[in-house]
Amino acid sequence: MFDQESKNKFIIIILIIFNLIICSVCTKQNTEWRGKIEEENGITIVRNPKKPLYTGSHFYLEEDLSLGETKGKEEYMFSRIKIEVDEEENIYVLDMKASNIRVFDKHKEFLRTIGGKGQGPGEMQMPVIFQVTPKREVMVYDVVSRRLTFFSQDGKYLKQISAANIRALVLSLKADLSGNFIGLLSYNPWTKEIKKYNSKLEPSFTIAKKEEKPNQGDVRRMMTPSLKYEISKDGYIIWGYSNKYELNVVNPEGKLIRKINKIYDPVKLSEKSKNKRKEKMIRRMASFGLKAKLLFPKYHPPFLDFSLDEKGNIFVLTIGKDEKKYFDLFNVEGRYIAKVPLKITLSEIILKKDKLYTIDENEEGFPVVKRYRIIWH
Repeated sequence: MFDQESKNKFIIIILIIFNLIICSVCTKQNTEWRGKIEEENGITIVRNPKKPLYTGSHFYLEEDLSLGETKGKEEYMFSRIKIEVDEEENIYVLDMKASNIRVFDKHKEFLRTIGGKGQGPGEMQMPVIFQVTPKREVMVYDVVSRRLTFFSQDGKYLKQISAANIRALVLSLKADLSGNFIGLLSYNPWTKEIKKYNSKLEPSFTIAKKEEKPNQGDVRRMMTPSLKYEISKDGYIIWGYSNKYELNVVNPEGKLIRKINKIYDPVKLSEKSKNKRKEKMIRRMASFGLKAKLLFPKYHPPFLDFSLDEKGNIFVLTIGKDEKKYFDLFNVEGRYIAKVPLKITLSEIILKKDKLYTIDENEEGFPVVKRYRIIWH
């Protein structure tokens, strides 16, 4: 027979063993990816399940910088802006109305202004796209002059390239490490194309082209699929068309080498969400004296946007069942590893050194640049 002390020790040992078994099972469940990787006609297909590898958020965002003022120094007051970040974490703010780029260090101290309004070398009329290129140059696309202008990071004018041969509306244009360009073009409201150009902006090959049915009569189709792309550090192009949850990886020579897809449950578009979009579109059309019947889809698109970090992880912006935004996180191989809820506004996504940069608005409705630290669990 055991005395009471021996019984207590025995019970404690049993509880410890039981807890170790439970922890072991949980760990195995949380670290066992349940997808498949297959080869089809020389293309690697990564098939992801609905649930991610890890349960829980995996990371969260903590705001650590807000840049922009309603009143104060002129260089801190923005109108219509886009942003970029370099390797030193300096922040570049393209002000499309002022036709210049303002540069701030990572502590938001103003450093310099690049460019200015005009038609001469190093000047801009309507800059709409810009990038800090892998060659550490600041590239600006001017939609009026239809040219690319290049500056050094310290603001010195370097060169310009004519884009007059691009017979389409340029929605996005990015340079890769080799000095070639990838562009997202719109030939009309229903036809979009991703195309690669050489260093002289001469077309090399088409990466993807998508066409939607045009609007008929006074009917305007809302929330039509969008074509998105990103360029990895080694020059691979990742693109997706938001009519399905699939990303395509193309090598620098234009060959499709990998597809990343995920099983998902379509999220129904609620009447509340529909009415909010409807009111906004009606106001916009009214400002141009237009009227149309708005036709909405039954479901939200499988994804809204995506971006890459420096490690090659893919952050896919999605809508959850609660109609709130989430990041679906995929690793370099394309495995679905985490789903992270978002409590912030995202109009742009720039990922650099475990930080996320985006554009928000202050209480007065003026744009501000926000930076968030990515805190990994």
